[in-house]
Amino acid sequence: MIRGEASRYSEPEEGDQTAKGWAPRARRADAGILGVFPGGATRPLGVQSERGGRLLSGSCTKLVLCGGTLAVALVATAAGCHREAPRGGAAPEAVVAAPAAADDPAVADLGFDPRLPIDAARLPRPVGEPPLEVAVRYILVTHSGCERAVSQRSAAAAAKRAAILAQQARQRGADFVALARRFSEAPVAARGAVEVFRDGEAEAPFTARALALGEGQVGDPVQTKYGYYVIERVPLEEYSTAHVLVTYAGAKLAPPALQRTREEARAQAEKVARLAATPEANFALLASRFSDSPSNVRGGVIAPLRPGRLLEGFEPYLAAVRGLAEGQVSGVVETPYGFHVIKRLPLRKALVRHILLGCKECDAQPRTPRLKREAYALALQLLRRLREPGADFAALARELSDDPSAEHGGELPPFARGEMEPRFEQYAFGLRVGQIADLVETRFGYHLIQRLR
Repeated sequence: MIRGEASRYSEPEEGDQTAKGWAPRARRADAGILGVFPGGATRPLGVQSERGGRLLSGSCTKLVLCGGTLAVALVATAAGCHREAPRGGAAPEAVVAAPAAADDPAVADLGFDPRLPIDAARLPRPVGEPPLEVAVRYILVTHSGCERAVSQRSAAAAAKRAAILAQQARQRGADFVALARRFSEAPVAARGAVEVFRDGEAEAPFTARALALGEGQVGDPVQTKYGYYVIERVPLEEYSTAHVLVTYAGAKLAPPALQRTREEARAQAEKVARLAATPEANFALLASRFSDSPSNVRGGVIAPLRPGRLLEGFEPYLAAVRGLAEGQVSGVVETPYGFHVIKRLPLRKALVRHILLGCKECDAQPRTPRLKREAYALALQLLRRLREPGADFAALARELSDDPSAEHGGELPPFARGEMEPRFEQYAFGLRVGQIADLVETRFGYHLIQRLR
């Protein structure tokens, strides 16, 4: 999948929060033609790329510099899949360990004091419909029988240790990060780091446990082939924004032929900020008129921002966004890319599935050769079939779609505005749940889209 150009300021990998190795993540080529999603395809938890970001298991990534725009192209490849937890399914059975004595060697070093009260807010409770994605921290306890073990303890001892750590993490005043840094047997850089998961991205027990937790809750230990995980769900810090960028000669990613000086760029940005502050201002129109960012074609909207996956030097932008309420517009903010005027937007995401029909003239090549007019005729035929009672969208996607998401019934990971091809995104967000869009054409071919959530 090729992420829309408007995502140039938000890298799809999640930074260098984690270290190599260690993971319940299943191999699954989730990405399709239209975009690279934060974290991308499924991957072992904590695996890094040489750039400090995580590699995508079952995929390969390459940086593409095109028209002054930094984007990431993801070429998804087929990979063996572990069993996935059904969306909305129950969490796995808890790992239950026998009470441990204070002098038990399996837990003696933990310093557990059972007299300390439990914080009821940290106990797991039903959360209703599972979220599309969650942010978590975890503690890993290994044993001699698991993959990549760093301990020779027995599985029973590991289960007991994990159960005590879960109790400690739920005690009033407990510091989960401190416990993870001291006792987790994941690599040092992964201890206490925040990871973001979606349904199907990890081995079924881990994903089910993470998605079943509410924010601030600590789950019962869950067993995977890497050992026992104690998981804490934390708030997901993520922001949707639109911006006007005024760049200048010498700024990062500025067109080589640009003659505007830094002083001229600042003056132009200050003019935009004054216009944006008026009650009648239309920020999307301001972006289309004044912005030097490729996002000007979509009203300035860029992919959501998360700490840890920003381009170098983009921290002032994130700092400014943190100080904005939804709908509020910033003053002039400088980064190495130029001067920005930023509007914070509500963060909304869509979950869809689609069928892509590529063609000889399209960016996406079909499984079997076809011309554009043939792709169009087939797409119209499929649209009629899909709108018939009892039509099986997922089955047709598996059979006919030219997108890598075909193996998952055409389902794409959830995405926000600014992450996809503008036309695809416009139709996807305009659908009701269950509705199928009219035929959508992009540079990749013809799309048939159904909104799921």
